[in-house]
Amino acid sequence: MTLSTVSPAPFEVLLDYEQRSLGHVAGVPDQIDAPGLWRGIAFRLGSRLLASSFADVVEIISVPPLTPVPGGDSWLIGVANLRSTLLPVVDLKHYLEGERTVQHAGTRALVVRQ
Repeated sequence: MTLSTVSPAPFEVLLDYEQRSLGHVAGVPDQIDAPGLWRGIAFRLGSRLLASSFADVVEIISVPPLTPVPGGDSWLIGVANLRSTLLPVVDLKHYLEGERTVQHAGTRALVVRQ
């Protein structure tokens, strides 16, 4: 018994995947009609677990370079230029709990539609 009779060759496996994927039509998430289905993103903010609707989320980004706002509230940590759009950057944990967010390499910013 040879190895090829025990399992299909890698190329045959890829051909099988191609045939099955061509037979499956997947829609882009915005094109899938699912009445009554809520879609969103969950995230942790300190000890709080929060969620936001996909309709309100523009994107999730690494924290961009910030320019401080003189005289701004302590929770307003600055403004950022995101593809030629100025965005206020708020430390939501500081706003809600009075404690600053500790930033590290994995810290992300949620850009929301207002």
